[in-house]
Amino acid sequence: MKLTQELLNRAIDISRKIYLNDEDGQIRYDYAIRLVKQCNIIGIQAALSKQEILTAHLSALFLYTGAPYSLVKNGKGSFEKVNEFLQSNHVDSDAVEAIESCMASVLPPQIPTTPAGQVLCDALNSLLLGKNKKPLEGLHLFIPGLNRDAEKPDKYHALLSHLEQVVFFTETAQKAFNKPLQKKIASVKGIKFNEEGIEIQELTQQNDQKNGTLVEPKPDRGAATLFRNASREHIAMLSIVHQKSGFLLSFNSILLSVVLSILSTKLNDFPHLLMPTVFLVVTCLGTIIFTILATKPMIIKNRKDPLARDTFNAMFFGHYVHLDWQDYSNQILSITKDVDSMVEVLSKNIYYQGVVLDKKYRLLSIAYKIFLIGLIVSVSMFIISFFQ
Repeated sequence: MKLTQELLNRAIDISRKIYLNDEDGQIRYDYAIRLVKQCNIIGIQAALSKQEILTAHLSALFLYTGAPYSLVKNGKGSFEKVNEFLQSNHVDSDAVEAIESCMASVLPPQIPTTPAGQVLCDALNSLLLGKNKKPLEGLHLFIPGLNRDAEKPDKYHALLSHLEQVVFFTETAQKAFNKPLQKKIASVKGIKFNEEGIEIQELTQQNDQKNGTLVEPKPDRGAATLFRNASREHIAMLSIVHQKSGFLLSFNSILLSVVLSILSTKLNDFPHLLMPTVFLVVTCLGTIIFTILATKPMIIKNRKDPLARDTFNAMFFGHYVHLDWQDYSNQILSITKDVDSMVEVLSKNIYYQGVVLDKKYRLLSIAYKIFLIGLIVSVSMFIISFFQ
């Protein structure tokens, strides 16, 4: 059996159970999902085949399932986990070897021999370059041999040493991350520590805090205002949809009742009115159908794909209603840890609201076009019929 999307869907659920059996499993699972997402982006832009992308996805998904805090140990332990999963699903030996090679490529020195391995290495290293409020959190998952409980100076030293050896392999990653890599290296080099191993900038902040001059960091007010206004605007636009739909629905229902109760009884006496009447009835029915479609509830489900967990919207009931309370609580706790996560969730919520509004407005637009064109044509047909 070759690697398939269905197999990957099963792997998502299996790997999640493996991660959540450990104390820090949620953190490692979140990093694994981020890594899958990054592999997906780089792999598609690098024009990898479907099998190669699936290889990178599975490798990223199981990368942290082995012994914690050490990628060297993870390289073996994680492969044992994925190998057990692959054998239970009767995957071809060639695919198993490809995944083993891909996972091993992240170990130093990073010399990937396959396109999937190159994508995995590029994705892993690129995650170190993003803006992060806590740059040392989870660093042991990226740098082999680094202890999770190492002192801050040691972590920064290991990070700088690792970044100076990073090489991006795919052309896509080279164009996207070479400049940010140099900026990151310069930024880490500029960090200074005192004799006690405390970051000088951090020490200054601690002194200011003791003097009562340091205000606790808060989300930017401009961003908060932006999300608040966007949400209000979407609610107002949704109200407009329902108002306009209510008008169309009421008018066409009344018109249809009048046509069926009055004109239909006169068709025997005025046969030349048959075609205009039928066309008017069709117009009313078409308008009513699309108006109902525009006003009916729309639920955007969380699709079963490699990024489903990452695209989870904790603010939309259609996504979280299938979770039990503990899973949902873990999601909320993970989101509220930093401002970036909250901004991401709010952005997803605004995005999904926009998707729903787009569908409703398109359906309402079709209803208005049917009503306008149908009414004009029907009236014209009635006028022509009277003069015949």
